[in-house]
Amino acid sequence: MMKLINMIFDILGNFRKRQREGFPMGKQLPKAQEEVECKNCGNHFLGAFCPTCGQSAAIRRITVKDTLNNIFAGFIGGDDIFFCTCRDLLWRPGYMIYDYLSGKRAGYFKPIHMLVRLVAIYVLIVLIFGLHTEEIQLVDGVDVQSNTLAAIIPFVTKLMNNKVFSALTLAVVSLIPFWLVFRSCKIRRNDAYTEKLNIAEHFFALIYINSLLMIIAFPTLCVSLDSSVRPLVNEMEFYLDVLLPIWAYRQLYDISWIRSILLTAMAMIASLALAVLIVLLTFGVFYGIDAVK
Repeated sequence: MMKLINMIFDILGNFRKRQREGFPMGKQLPKAQEEVECKNCGNHFLGAFCPTCGQSAAIRRITVKDTLNNIFAGFIGGDDIFFCTCRDLLWRPGYMIYDYLSGKRAGYFKPIHMLVRLVAIYVLIVLIFGLHTEEIQLVDGVDVQSNTLAAIIPFVTKLMNNKVFSALTLAVVSLIPFWLVFRSCKIRRNDAYTEKLNIAEHFFALIYINSLLMIIAFPTLCVSLDSSVRPLVNEMEFYLDVLLPIWAYRQLYDISWIRSILLTAMAMIASLALAVLIVLLTFGVFYGIDAVK
C-alpha cells in the first residue's frame, strides 16, 4: 500500500515538475559545418542564421508544402509559435505567463496578438457556420433607451454572454482590481521571492488568461450546436471561466489553492462591481436613467 502511495506522489511530483519546466523552446536547427552565403544579403557566415539580416541558412526552393503552410500560417499565424502558446496555456498557464514575463519570449506568441487572433478565428467560425450569433451581437433586442433601471439587467446579461466583447474588454476592466488585490503577492521561485508584478505585467497576464478562456470556448462552441445541450454547455463554460484564472494565478505566484481562490474571488467581485458601475454611469450619461425607478 505504501509503495502505491509513494508511486502516486512520485507521478504527481513529476507531473508538476514537467509543468514548471515546460517544453523545449522552438526548433533546434543544425548549424552549418561550412561557410555559407546568405541568399538575402550575400554575407558569408557559419551557423544556422545570418548574423547580418537574421535569415535562416536552410533556405530551399518553395514547394507545394511550403505554399500550404504559408496559407495556413496566414490565418493562424506565427508558424509553430501560435500552437506552442496554445499548448502551454492549456498545460501550464501560470508557469507560461511567468516564463514570458521573466524574459523567455521568443517561443511565445505576443499576448495582445494572441487574443486578437483567437477572437478573429472565433468570429470567423461563427459567421461561416452560422452558429448562434448572440456570441457576436451586442445589444440587439435590448431596449437600451428605456428610461428605467430595469433596462440595465438585460443589457449587462447580453454583454456577459457576448464572448467576443468580454474577451476584448475583460482585461481592461479587471486590470485595476486584479492589480490591487495581487500587488501584495511576490512571485516565489526556488524558495526565493522575486519582484512584484507591475500594472503592465498584470495586464499581459490577464490578456494571456483571456486567451486561455477563448481557447476553451472553441470546443464548447462546437458542442453547443445542439440547442438541447446549450444550457449545460454554458453552465460548464461559466465554471471554467471561474476556475481557470484561479489555476493560472496559483501557478504564476506559486501560492496555495486556498489563497489563490480567495484572492481571485476578491478580484472578480471587484471587477464585477466596477463593470456594473461603468454600465450605470454609461446609461446615466447617455440615456438619463432614473435610479429611483
